[in-house]
Amino acid sequence: MRSCILIGVIFAILLAGCTKDAPRDNPLDPVNGIGLEGMVLKLSSNQGIANAVLTLTPGNLVTITDNEGNFTFQDLDAGNYQLSCRAHGFIADSLSFELLQTDSVRFVLNALPTFLRTTVTTAHILRFAPPGEAYSLTLTAEIDDPDDFDNINQLSATIEDIGDIDSLSEVPGSGGRLFTREINVEDLALFSLDQLAGKSFRFLISDTTSLVSISSDNYISRFIEKIPVTTSPSDTNVALPIVFHWNDPQQLFAFTYSIEILQFNEDETAFRTVDRIDEIPSHISSFAYNRAQPDGEYFWVLYIVDEFGNVSRSTPKPFILF
Repeated sequence: MRSCILIGVIFAILLAGCTKDAPRDNPLDPVNGIGLEGMVLKLSSNQGIANAVLTLTPGNLVTITDNEGNFTFQDLDAGNYQLSCRAHGFIADSLSFELLQTDSVRFVLNALPTFLRTTVTTAHILRFAPPGEAYSLTLTAEIDDPDDFDNINQLSATIEDIGDIDSLSEVPGSGGRLFTREINVEDLALFSLDQLAGKSFRFLISDTTSLVSISSDNYISRFIEKIPVTTSPSDTNVALPIVFHWNDPQQLFAFTYSIEILQFNEDETAFRTVDRIDEIPSHISSFAYNRAQPDGEYFWVLYIVDEFGNVSRSTPKPFILF
C-alpha cells in the first residue's frame, strides 16, 4: 500500500512540472510577449506599399512590408516605443506610442515627385507668315511619382532674373510622365536669346498636398544662328521620288538634318506635319524621298539639329505632288 502511495506522489510531481512548461497560446499573455502589426499605404490611392522598412526602437528591430503593405513585430515587452517608416520614393514618417497589449498601427506615406530628365533647348526659325526670324525656347521635363501621377497638381519653371513660367503641358500619350512648354522670346519681354546666356532654369513640381520638388539648374547650351538654305523643290510640280536639295551651312559643331513635310490644316491657319525624316547625316546636301503620299500641295522645311536638341529651321517651301 505504501508503495502505491509513493508512486502516486511521484507521478503528481512529474505532472505538475509538465503543466508549468506548457505553451501559452493567448497573445495577450505576458509570457508570450506583445505583438504589433500594421500597414503602410499610399496617400492618394490607399494601396499597400511593398518593401517599406519599419524600424522599432528601443531594440532596433527591423522588418519590411509584404506585397500588400502589411508588417508585424512579435514578442515585444510592454513599454514606450518609436516606430519609423521609410520607403523608396516616399517621404519618411514616424510615430511614438505606449504599447500595453497587442495593437495595430497604420502609416500613410506621400510620394516625393522627382525629375528623371529636364532640358532647355532653343529654336531659330524663318517664319512663313508673317515672314521673318523667330526665336523660341522649349522646356521639357520627364518626371516620376511612385504614389500616383494623378497626384501631380502643377509643373512649372522659373528663370533666374527673368521670372516664372506657368504650367507646362502634359505630352499626350506619356501617361503623366512628360511635360513641355514652348515660349517665344517676345513673351519673355526679351530682344534675343543672348539675354538668357548663363541664366539658370529650374523646374518645380507641386502635388495635391502642396509638396514641391525642385530640379537642379539647367542652362541653355547653344543658339544656332545659321539658318539652313533650301533650294529645291520650290514652287514646282514633282513626282516620287522627291529629291530635296539644300546648301551646306558649314557649321562648326556636330549636327544632323531633319526634313519635315507639311500641309495646311482644313482652315489654312496652320501647318500640320505629314511626315518627318530625322538623323540625316551632315555631310550630304540632298535626300531622295519615296514614301507614297496623296496628290496635292505640300511644303517642306529643313532643320539643323545639334547634339543637345537645339534647332534652326528654314522657311517652308511649297511644291505640288502629282
